[in-house]
Amino acid sequence: MYLNQPANSESTILSHSLAVMNKADNYFSNYFNSDEETRERVLFVTLFHDIGKVLPVFQKQLKGELKSNYLYPHHNEVAWAFIIKKIQADDEGAILDSLYFSHRTYVYNTVSLRLKEKYYFSSANEILSFISSEDLEILEKVYLELLSKRDWKYINFRRKDSTNDYSTPTIFNYKCGDFNDTLIIRSILFTADRLVSKDIEESSNDLDFSITINEDYKYRFESEQKPIIDSIKNKTAIIKAPTGYGKTLMGLYWIHKYKQKTIWVCPDNNTATSVYNNILTEIKCNNINISVELFLSSSVVSSTDEGNNYSSDIIVTNIDNYYFSLYKSHMLEYAINMFNRNIIFDEYHSLSDSPRLYSLFLRIMQIRSSRIKCNTLLLSATPSWHHNLFISNKTNIDVLPSNDEHFKSFNKTKFACSLKNIDELYTPEKKSGCVYFFNTIKQVQQNYLNSNLDLLLHSRYTDEDKYKILTKIYEYFGKNTMNNVDKSFITSFIGEKAMDVSYSSGEITLFSFESILQRLGRISRWGEYTTTDIKFLSPEMKSSSSEAYLWKGKYNKNFKPIIDTFFKENIADRVLTINDFYSLYNAFNIDNKSNIIEYLNSIKKEGEDTSNTIFFRKYEIDESRKGKSLRSSTDNYNYYVYNTNNEFTKLNVNSGDFFIDKTKKVAYTRKRLERFLKEVDSSKLERFLNKKFNERKELTDNDIDEWVDKSKIEEFPFMDLLHQYCSSTDSKIGIGLNFKEI
Repeated sequence: MYLNQPANSESTILSHSLAVMNKADNYFSNYFNSDEETRERVLFVTLFHDIGKVLPVFQKQLKGELKSNYLYPHHNEVAWAFIIKKIQADDEGAILDSLYFSHRTYVYNTVSLRLKEKYYFSSANEILSFISSEDLEILEKVYLELLSKRDWKYINFRRKDSTNDYSTPTIFNYKCGDFNDTLIIRSILFTADRLVSKDIEESSNDLDFSITINEDYKYRFESEQKPIIDSIKNKTAIIKAPTGYGKTLMGLYWIHKYKQKTIWVCPDNNTATSVYNNILTEIKCNNINISVELFLSSSVVSSTDEGNNYSSDIIVTNIDNYYFSLYKSHMLEYAINMFNRNIIFDEYHSLSDSPRLYSLFLRIMQIRSSRIKCNTLLLSATPSWHHNLFISNKTNIDVLPSNDEHFKSFNKTKFACSLKNIDELYTPEKKSGCVYFFNTIKQVQQNYLNSNLDLLLHSRYTDEDKYKILTKIYEYFGKNTMNNVDKSFITSFIGEKAMDVSYSSGEITLFSFESILQRLGRISRWGEYTTTDIKFLSPEMKSSSSEAYLWKGKYNKNFKPIIDTFFKENIADRVLTINDFYSLYNAFNIDNKSNIIEYLNSIKKEGEDTSNTIFFRKYEIDESRKGKSLRSSTDNYNYYVYNTNNEFTKLNVNSGDFFIDKTKKVAYTRKRLERFLKEVDSSKLERFLNKKFNERKELTDNDIDEWVDKSKIEEFPFMDLLHQYCSSTDSKIGIGLNFKEI
């Protein structure tokens, strides 16, 4: 009776649940290696995910007889709270977490949506307290009827319902038991549920195309690059090749080898954009007839055809968008692509810069390297020992050419190396064609002004200005251009990744060995210079300096003296080729293997520990549930307010990044907030703020607190401090961090 009620406008709860379970079973059989225990968990979740829909309150909402009440549990919350009393919570965390997040991955905390109340369901008993005894009887009958649909061999059922209470889970709960099973179950459930609801079939992943290698590259391709791809025997392969080796073309040939649609995943937007452009160049040059799209910010930014989102033969995206299918509602139908598509992870070593991105990547690679039928290619000039954190005795993986070697570069340039100790007052001498790599944005901005350099790029520009600057960089330093003789360029970490450009000489500030080699790979990249000069800069590490803070936060300060000593003993005052550098890099990794793996494990642990506090939500709720993003390393609060056009939008506020931290104390950019509020139209500000800022009075802690409080009120204007220049200086050198003029 109850199962014949509608699940949606097209089907009943029973027919929908069985259809989702059957599709999920097909997914598991087609894409995953045999594992009956995990398969049964998948079937259980897909069969029971809609059990909460049998309740009268949901049926009335579906029929339009009752408006949605956000103070009443959603049906997936009901399913979780009910089932957690039936199965062993400690053993079946993957099932329970998947049920809880089977639909919404966020919660509403008010009825009026005006941020005047704070509410969410914190436990199973709290959710069940909203359900009448009559409704609980309905759930019990439906549960028993669904349970009888098949035999269950592996689910750990309770002998009697538990009376214990359980806290609602977080979306990335690594402590749930088998988190890898959680990822598998979610990827299957999300896609199966949505495709069944829409009554559509997913398109085939099969792909067939030809490659006609350009004569200019044919000898190198046939003699070096093609044999490497042909030698791959296992489903997971790592290619260790120097920068400028032609890994993009090798990736395209790998796709051709397996004849499957592929997602090409990069660590960030800039790398993804560069890789996309490189692919377009290669497919044009080598007559490759395939569709390619650049997918960023949940939409197609650029494409070679006019298909739907996430539909091209090659989808180039960043790691954030790749993960979105696990928790972004508009991306959930693509969740199975995480495990049923061939994947190329490009520059994957960079993921360790963000612990939460890195820890999730390692879990996904544990699954991809041992539990699925699809192929994975990992590309990096500096792979270090990352693969040691996801391989196991069940993993067969090709590391090419070997753990201890790189493929040899064709580049014969000789680099005359020097090493110089510097402090924060160091100012480089301007040289034509030279690139200057510094670690902190403050140093980049200061030296750009002090040395009167020509081009500047770092991460604190608007996206529009980044694009304009990158266009100029490729104009002067791109392949087949010889206009770089009278230009100089200064940059930070953003300039070292996936940029197919070449400079005549360089100054490189020391950081991780991986970062140093990436920077070196942009100098005489194509071997166009017989000899050139490289000045390595060892920054001073005062405890209060921005450099020290960066080493502590972005890398590991304990490696600083090790790298200094290694460069002093092995590189300073020597003339080396790019192959010499990679030989030294491999020697460094072998000598420091245990320390490096220990460090990488600490990043993994930090990512897993902090991911447990991520709680995606629509509105600000209590501070015990952090609204962090996967990428950001700081607490993040989402303030949803109305702007002056009466449009509902949000303001992201990152502690230690812009003007406020989790205790509502002003961060180091108080002056930015003051100047911003002074320069905007006074009619957009509350009267008490107008008076203070028009009179140019200093902003007090109470003023900041009041501004933040009012940002939660719909009448208060929206101000986006994250993408707003505050002065003409900002527009020239980018948004400053502790910079003297800011």
